[in-house]
Amino acid sequence: MKINRNSIVLLRAICLLFLFGLISCSSKSTNNRESAPKVVKKTNEGLSLSKATLEQSNNQGQPLWKIEVKKASYSLDHKKVVVKDIKGNFFQDGHRVLEIASKDGEVYKNGEEIYIRNSVVAVDPRNNIRIDADEMKWQPKADLLTITKRFNAVHLGFQISADHAIYHSRHQELELTGNILAFSKKPDIELKTEHLKWLISQHKMIGDKPLEFIRYQGTSITDQLNTKQMEIDTIKNTILSKDTLNFKSIHPATQITGNNFLWNYRERHFQSQQTAQLYDYSQQVTFTANGTDYDQNKGLANFKGGVHGLSSRNQTQIYSQQAIWYIKNKKVDATGNIIYKQNNPKMQLTGDRAVGTLQTNQVVVTSQNGNKVVTQIYIKRKP
Repeated sequence: MKINRNSIVLLRAICLLFLFGLISCSSKSTNNRESAPKVVKKTNEGLSLSKATLEQSNNQGQPLWKIEVKKASYSLDHKKVVVKDIKGNFFQDGHRVLEIASKDGEVYKNGEEIYIRNSVVAVDPRNNIRIDADEMKWQPKADLLTITKRFNAVHLGFQISADHAIYHSRHQELELTGNILAFSKKPDIELKTEHLKWLISQHKMIGDKPLEFIRYQGTSITDQLNTKQMEIDTIKNTILSKDTLNFKSIHPATQITGNNFLWNYRERHFQSQQTAQLYDYSQQVTFTANGTDYDQNKGLANFKGGVHGLSSRNQTQIYSQQAIWYIKNKKVDATGNIIYKQNNPKMQLTGDRAVGTLQTNQVVVTSQNGNKVVTQIYIKRKP
């Protein structure tokens, strides 16, 4: 180590700092700025430096962290360093993983724990996520950044806040807990839950607690989704619901319940390969099927695999293998093993295809390939 000052007081101070292992001083040259402290003071409370560079490396000589501070104050037992006006970097395997800045901080356990407080900003240059908080703790050996007070994070148009969070820098994973609130624009969405994992590099969010997801058009709500287990792809703008789902749409006024849905919230397009139920409020018509493809903007739903349609107004029912429901036009086009039932007059028809409106009993059943339409009319006998 080279020292660019001859003062005996400074030599003694630098030796103490060298033993403590938290500061490096380099000579002034044309290619390397002076990083030695401008002022060194020794008081009854410990050692104090101004404009210093503090750093620590692992046994392989790889940097763990390096910070520049306006002031550093060492305790007498060298177990604590109080720092002011901090700027620097945190490293992992010798590579920079976080750029940090804060007003205040402390270094403990020979640099194994660093607390930074007051207007804290941390940016991961690998993915450009920015985290703002009141307080953070960095543990270089664990590659762990802990946010102990409410914070905000921003990444690719997503803004998210929570009570607490942990950033696993090696995996680029942010785990959030408590009063989580997220926003995004184009489309305008809002998310509320209590526990969430944000896989930054994979552009995914994973939730395992009750979650509310709201989509807006301007200031008006267009859709509201509630589920317990889900996965959000922030690039594809999709939500995969892995648990019981309850979904409400304003236009058209429909509700969906079921399991394992994939919803593109930008295009407003639902898909499911499992049993799901789609209900239209205005028509009071429900369709249940083992496969659903629903385009909300077009008001068009495709069903397949054991389709059952029911009009609550008149108890009219239809069974088929496939069906297309034109929700805006209030019509259905069903094919395959048709069974149509109505109450007034009470009858049952079977065939290959049925076209019409269930809520008005205006359905035409036809057959193909020479098959006949079978009609059964039930006559109510007087007692």
